[in-house]
Amino acid sequence: PSLGRLREKYTRIKRSMDDEVRRLMQDDSITRHLQENYVTERNGRIVFPMKTSYQRKIGIAHASSRSGETIFVEPISLLPLSNALQETEFAIEQEIRNILRRLLLLVRPHVPSLRQLFYGAVRLDLRKATAVLGRNWNAVIPEVTEDGVVELRNMRHPLLIDKTKVVGNDFVLSSDKPAIVFSGPNAGGKTIALKSIGIAAWMVKLGMPIPANHARVAFFEQILADVGDAQTVQEGLSSFSAHLLLMNEIMVLADSKTLILLDEIGMGTDPAQGAALAQAILEQLLAQGAKIVVTTHFTRLKAFASTDSRCAMAAMHIVRGVPTHKLQWGEVGESEALALAERMQLPDFLIMRARNLLNTGERQLAELITQLESQRKQVEKERQEAEFIRTELERQQEVWERKNRMWEERKTKLEEALKQETRAELKSIEKRANTLLKKIREGGSLKEARRQATALKGLRSELAPTEARPDPIGDDVVLNIGDTVHVILLDAEGSIQSLSGSKLEVAVNGMSMRVSRSDIAMPKHKGHPMKIKATSKHSHSESGGSKKNKKAKKSKRHLTSSQTQVTVIRSSHNTCDLRGARVEEAFITLEQYFDQQILKGRKRVFVLHGHGTGALRSGVRGWLGSSHYVANWRPAKADEGGDAFTVVDLK
Repeated sequence: PSLGRLREKYTRIKRSMDDEVRRLMQDDSITRHLQENYVTERNGRIVFPMKTSYQRKIGIAHASSRSGETIFVEPISLLPLSNALQETEFAIEQEIRNILRRLLLLVRPHVPSLRQLFYGAVRLDLRKATAVLGRNWNAVIPEVTEDGVVELRNMRHPLLIDKTKVVGNDFVLSSDKPAIVFSGPNAGGKTIALKSIGIAAWMVKLGMPIPANHARVAFFEQILADVGDAQTVQEGLSSFSAHLLLMNEIMVLADSKTLILLDEIGMGTDPAQGAALAQAILEQLLAQGAKIVVTTHFTRLKAFASTDSRCAMAAMHIVRGVPTHKLQWGEVGESEALALAERMQLPDFLIMRARNLLNTGERQLAELITQLESQRKQVEKERQEAEFIRTELERQQEVWERKNRMWEERKTKLEEALKQETRAELKSIEKRANTLLKKIREGGSLKEARRQATALKGLRSELAPTEARPDPIGDDVVLNIGDTVHVILLDAEGSIQSLSGSKLEVAVNGMSMRVSRSDIAMPKHKGHPMKIKATSKHSHSESGGSKKNKKAKKSKRHLTSSQTQVTVIRSSHNTCDLRGARVEEAFITLEQYFDQQILKGRKRVFVLHGHGTGALRSGVRGWLGSSHYVANWRPAKADEGGDAFTVVDLK
């Protein structure tokens, strides 16, 4: 409360000073001595910039300008207010010190707990910062193991500046392949790939998410690296000797829980001796159980990695001489030193001379490795193709087996439903027949007996088998305009309007349609005998009327007119709506729908698939052609809904 009162007093004094300053700025006795029309502060005091000719009685001078033309004067009327303001400031500072002293006495017993809370807050802040960084990297939480495995999918180096251009790569270190040998051109990204694995291992030790699509990384107790140049003048070490000193320390420390990164191992000395020494070091480190990642340009090391089953090979991919920074696993990369020299625009004669100076044995070994790699890639390609074919066959077999099971289940269900329906129908008919027989036995008038006999005849007709599908008209039948034919698809009769080869135009119920001979059958006549006109190409009969050696006469039948049947009208009861369904779903829906319609005794239904992109329509019609439910199908005519519908005749 006392601090609050002091601050209120400070505010009142400050407000009074501002009012006095505004009054003085309007006083002519003051303004005529002003050098400039503004107010400033010197030594904590409000002062006015005045000319050197100002009257001394105006106030107290506190400072002057560098030129000496301006004197900074504190007016006499502001002096008591300024003093009071400074005294209040001192009192506020003293009161704050008293408050802090009392608070310190309250807090001092809790300092250990507060320190723990502070460090806990720091750890929480660090974890939050790590999570935010992981989100910015699109990173994943790694699966941490103790088996020495490193498995990274689309790992991106986290320290590259332009995140939009970072090329991700896959890396795998396992117990079967404890070593990786990177090869390829200079400036191709080998060292970046090597460092990416090391950084991922360190991020696991630090509890950080890894910028990859998938990460499974072992917790390595030691991560040892020989990257860069360690030469020193002070210790008298050359590049190669510094590397050897470091390699000696690494071999002493290496064990099964160690990850070792070696960049350009064996460089800095004679290539032949350096490569041999590098291979010996790798063999020793592998024997000690360490996981190793190596980059190299040595042909010997490439050959060693190609033949040793413990090593995985990966090459930096190049396209038309330009590195893509993408790893090609299982490949051996050329150093492309001469190609790089060409890109760096070295003189052509130098590059040509260098090609001529290449050792013949080195060229042959490089060519041999290239041929071996080409053959390995071909074998791998054939293996992948065979694996794909095997997988596809297994998938097809599984699909067919699933379909067969589905068909068997549906067949069983359909047969059971038909049996139940038939049993119920037979039971109903048997009951009705027994009732009629009972009435006949009970006697009665002759008229009543005849009526009961007619009813029994009707029951017998209900039990009669349904009419079979008519056969198409054969080629031996002569068709003429005006003849009546039975259109199989519509299950109706119509009149021939025109003939054009094997195609006919038939009018059915006032509508015209084009059909082929395989789509029509002989008409179903009721009380109209068919007229037959025979034409004989040749006849031969033997004496004595013998039928044994007679040639059969080839006759051509002419169709007579007949009444046409009424066509099926499309409605919601006989239409299956497939709009919005996928093609595979449509097949299952149609099978279920056809089952229901067959049980209901319908012979013709409509399928609504719409227009759309045409994929559903094409798929459905292709399926209808091979379905065992379907006798025939055709696109719907304009008055039936157009091409958005398909008319289906069920078996």
